[in-house]
Amino acid sequence: MPELPDVERILREIRPRLLGRRIESVRLLTPASVHSPAPTAFQRGLRGQRIGDVHRRGKYILVALERGTLAVHLRMTGFLAARPAGVAPQGIARAWLGLDDGSRLWFCDARRLGTLDWLPAGASLASLETMGPEPLTADFRRAAFAAALRARRAPIKSVLLDQRIVAGIGNVYADAILFATKIHPRQLAAALSDAEIRLLHRAIRRILQRAVEFDGNDWGRPRSFIDARQRALPCPRCGATLSSIAIGGRTTIFCGRCQAGRGAEENARAGRIAKGRAVTAPGSRWARERHR
Repeated sequence: MPELPDVERILREIRPRLLGRRIESVRLLTPASVHSPAPTAFQRGLRGQRIGDVHRRGKYILVALERGTLAVHLRMTGFLAARPAGVAPQGIARAWLGLDDGSRLWFCDARRLGTLDWLPAGASLASLETMGPEPLTADFRRAAFAAALRARRAPIKSVLLDQRIVAGIGNVYADAILFATKIHPRQLAAALSDAEIRLLHRAIRRILQRAVEFDGNDWGRPRSFIDARQRALPCPRCGATLSSIAIGGRTTIFCGRCQAGRGAEENARAGRIAKGRAVTAPGSRWARERHR
């Protein structure tokens, strides 16, 4: 699944090619990809408008137009690609925008889970209105983050995935952040110590920023946790077999040796540790397809 670093890299790739361009045509190859409004109203709303800005909010890419905003959520396998006239990206295209210089902005999505929303001026989405701070900005303050965690008696893994707490973190990077801080994913957020919260806040910034700056598929880096997670390799820190459990319906990969703690006790009581199970995260297919 594209997470904050992946969406940010897509944004940086397409933004220079879109600024100032006018949308001349809108083609919906899979009309069901439009979440709102109806497909015909969606096409009518976009056509003829000039692109003023393109930015990211959490996992959304927002295209600011003269009379509203195009909101794109990539979900599991979606990506955006700007291509010159006559050049199409490899991938299953669901829609494209024809621009005034002959180029096209393509929306591709293998599993048809991504969404396109046309928001007229003054309109918004509930998910955007309630979204938490951007972790790579000054808005992500440790004191506010700590207060949000202490109010949640839920596993820290689930809390990190809650977009109301912090924007843009998904399943893979949540696991990487917890591995870096040696915090067990089942540990209750409200039970974290001040020192653990400080480590967590710092790791969120560091890991996401490093992933954004790494221009490509950072899952291929040798001995990284994410590489080990994707390929069912041993823990890059201690060599133990990584464990796989489900938390809130999401596959969670961690090192039972490095990340032992209060959450480990709860996990043992639940009897859910399944050591050595290989897991392929949905993002692996997405990364291969996007970089073709």
